[in-house]
Parts: sequence; C-alpha cells; structure tokens
Amino acid sequence: MVLAMSRKLLPTSSQGRLAVLAGMVVLFVAGFLALHLPGEPVELRTTLTPGFDSQYGCYAAGDGGRLVVDPVSGTGLIENQMGHGYVQVTWPGGYTARRSGGEVEVLNRYGEVIARTGTDVYFSGGYEDGGFQVCGLVPIRP
Repeated sequence: MVLAMSRKLLPTSSQGRLAVLAGMVVLFVAGFLALHLPGEPVELRTTLTPGFDSQYGCYAAGDGGRLVVDPVSGTGLIENQMGHGYVQVTWPGGYTARRSGGEVEVLNRYGEVIARTGTDVYFSGGYEDGGFQVCGLVPIRP
C-alpha cells in the first residue's frame, strides 16, 4: 500500500524524475557541506600563562558541568561540583573556537575538536582570574 501511494506521489515523466533526483543531490551536498566545512570563528578567551597544556603541568583540580556559549569569553561552565554556579572558561593559548549550528566547538592547537557547548564536560584545571582555566584535553572522537 505504501509503495502504491508513493508511486502516485512521484513524477511519472523523465523530466520530473530528473528534477527529483537533482533536488536530492542538492540536499545531500548541502548537508555534507554543513557538517564538514568549518563554521564562523568565535572569539575565545585564552591564557598566555606558561604551564597550561605544556610540559610544566597545570592545576591538580578539576570541575564539571554543562559547557555553554558565553558572549564575552566564547564559552562558560554551569558547574555542578565546586559551588561556583556559572564561570567563564579560559582555554590554553593557541586554542580556537568556531560556530557549529547554534553551538560552539573548541579546537586545540592541532585543529581537533576537544569540547562542544551544549554537552556535559569534566575539565582538569583550576580557578584563576574569576574564571576556570582549562588544561589540555583529549579530542572528541566520533
């Protein structure tokens, strides 16, 4: 029955079928590009302090919560472990960010996505200058 109904909805002429096929190809290409092309850059708060994400070490603490978009620092943390509530996040020098739909992706120095807003995260690092300074993170793997 579904097959019979779908045949009634599909064009019967070769031009109509070609138009449907072309539309499907356009949608596929647009979807592919939306997923694989880098988005618009986002200003990200980073530190120049030696020791973050380097051989010098970093804070021995950590915190977790929901990573969110912050209009000033690029990302913020609605933290759930240390009682600070909401803090801006400071990333190691050389890290960048880009838009991905309504979210922000954070990339390490090698261009690998290591964090994404809208997700729950746990960072190693510590509180300094009114925000949370993140140490190096492992890239997100699909």
